[in-house]
Amino acid sequence: METPGDRFMKSLKKWVSDFSKTKYAIPTIVALSCLVYYAVITSITNVCFSNLIAPLVMLFMLWKSGVKRIRKLLIIGAIATLFFAGILSVVVVTQLQHVDPVIATNEDGRIEGTLSPLFVNNQEPFTFRIAASYPWNVTIASVHVEFTSIDLLASEFRNLTMDFESQYENNETNTYMYNYTLTLTTSKPVNQYIFTLPVNGTWQIVGDRDELQNVFLITGPVYKDSYAVARPVILSAIELDLFYVFAPYAIMLGMIWWTRRARRMREKQIEKWQAEQAKEDAGKPKTVSKVQSLDAAMGKVEEGFVCSECGADVPADATVCPKCGEKFD
Repeated sequence: METPGDRFMKSLKKWVSDFSKTKYAIPTIVALSCLVYYAVITSITNVCFSNLIAPLVMLFMLWKSGVKRIRKLLIIGAIATLFFAGILSVVVVTQLQHVDPVIATNEDGRIEGTLSPLFVNNQEPFTFRIAASYPWNVTIASVHVEFTSIDLLASEFRNLTMDFESQYENNETNTYMYNYTLTLTTSKPVNQYIFTLPVNGTWQIVGDRDELQNVFLITGPVYKDSYAVARPVILSAIELDLFYVFAPYAIMLGMIWWTRRARRMREKQIEKWQAEQAKEDAGKPKTVSKVQSLDAAMGKVEEGFVCSECGADVPADATVCPKCGEKFD
């Protein structure tokens, strides 16, 4: 007896089958893949191979809907990748417009670096500051800020020496406080920075540190204008999605194409072997199994046999069937 669940699944399969034949099927699949991609980049980016989730889901849905031509799958994948890049750009721009200030530190925590303000307008000044706390006998030769922009078409890197501002003694800790500053402007909407300085001849890296003391570049300054920020971000997003999303998708399609080609080559080879065998067999004289006819077995006629082609009674000394003309050895 068919259960309600079975009826529901049957109706669902029929609806999916009918819908896959409409002109809305492919746009719907791309839209659903975009939702999957958005969920991935906002929730599970730290999972291994998370970049493959959206293209795999899209390929599965396209395949189930009957889209199996490699060229068409590639075109759909390329278009979907552009949508993915747009989604990634919106997410990144939103994050950049709400990035939190970070205090840069070195490994022992004696040096701190800051940026103010974090958000600026075009060509608005911003200031880097470094405060180092060390005993009087420690030598700090110079302080550098490595300043780079995020722009594929016109990236900019500057390694600048900061200006010495002041030095004073902290009687509570018996240390000297060294202060350095540097005021700049930039025409690039998205930037990153990190500080470096030699302390007693050993270079210290002052940046954003995690719990494992891994150091990273710090984001800033960032333009307040979202449209200005979007320009370099979307170029980077397209590059990332082409490399990490579309390239694996294309490789999967390449594997499918090669599997199909190998199967066709194997089938053609088998057909060729069969044709050659049939041609070879056709050129050989047939070996007839001369089965004694019923009349001969009953003594009604002289010795004879049955034709293997038409079943007629053939005399024992005949070389050709009197009915169908089959030749015998």
